[in-house]
Amino acid sequence: MHGASTPLHLAFSIFLFNQSGQTLFQQRAWSKQTWPGIWSNACCGHPAPEETLEAAAHRRLNQELGLKTVRLRLALPHFRYRARYLGVEENEICPVFIGWCEETPKPNPLEVAATRWIDWQQFVAEETAPAKYEDAAYSPWSRMEAAALAQSFSIEQH
Repeated sequence: MHGASTPLHLAFSIFLFNQSGQTLFQQRAWSKQTWPGIWSNACCGHPAPEETLEAAAHRRLNQELGLKTVRLRLALPHFRYRARYLGVEENEICPVFIGWCEETPKPNPLEVAATRWIDWQQFVAEETAPAKYEDAAYSPWSRMEAAALAQSFSIEQH
């Protein structure tokens, strides 16, 4: 689906939080076609035909991170982005969920190389400046989504 000129399509993205105010980031598996080895928010994916976004989000959380008891809320229903890296383009309508979880992730090595919890406020302060979107340390969508989330919600609202 993703290539040098990817058509606009539907996806979703998830930011997970714990009780300590940290958000879960994953390092994408090195074998992934899009942004291999890059750190990104907890989980992303695409719904299957006839699958709701929330069902798809829960499916991917289980497939990628082994998480089964996550409370999700749709936070940015109209988020959209386009980005390129290593000759592959992302072109997505990408609603963003926020979720709360106290489970320990059990990453699927085909999807995730590593995980870490990062202080949300620190990430927002350091990594959401527009000038940094091209920096490959974090995925561009995780930075853009975090900036939009920081403007519209507080993690204490759960």
